[in-house]
Amino acid sequence: MAKENLKVAQAQQQAASAQVDAAQAQVQNAELQLSYCTIVAPVSGRIAQKTVQTGNRVSVGQALMAVVEDNVWILANLKETQLERVRVGQPVEIKIDALPHYRFTGRVDSLQPGCGSNFALLPPDNATGNFIKIVQRVPVKILFDPESIKGVREKIVAGLSAVPSIAVTAKVIDKPYQDGPETEKPSHQIASQPITQIHGVPATGVMQ
Repeated sequence: MAKENLKVAQAQQQAASAQVDAAQAQVQNAELQLSYCTIVAPVSGRIAQKTVQTGNRVSVGQALMAVVEDNVWILANLKETQLERVRVGQPVEIKIDALPHYRFTGRVDSLQPGCGSNFALLPPDNATGNFIKIVQRVPVKILFDPESIKGVREKIVAGLSAVPSIAVTAKVIDKPYQDGPETEKPSHQIASQPITQIHGVPATGVMQ
């Protein structure tokens, strides 16, 4: 009789363990479903072009807003005939049309492994009898020196026109730029400060 009771108790224990496992699975599933209620941005930045309001129902794949990254860079579409001496790490002098009295510096970060037309929505097919050679454009990513944009970072927004000048004969910058604290005092004069010009004397640092 005692053995039978032991078997019954063991069977009840196994059933209770199975119920615990099922409950834990339900908890994990509930936590997973709850995590779907939080939309996480892929990068940190500022919200722009927001198309959703409080109380709206959203669906999968719906565009809610645009997130502009904190880091800014330039995408220069250089001609293929200009790439012979361009190397990653070369220093760049940058002029932005929106800030004509400021001078910025940076470096070449990377070159896209393909021209812009090759990744277009409708790439051209030059094997169909087209004998006109068109100079292609290759996107080149240029990073800003954090020291040069200090104080005017909020004014540098996506879509601005810029004129970068790559120093192809200068020494290559091996190490990437490090983001320093805003309160850190630079060891040289901030290049992003307004440049004052005296009559008859050219402005220092302004590209001619």
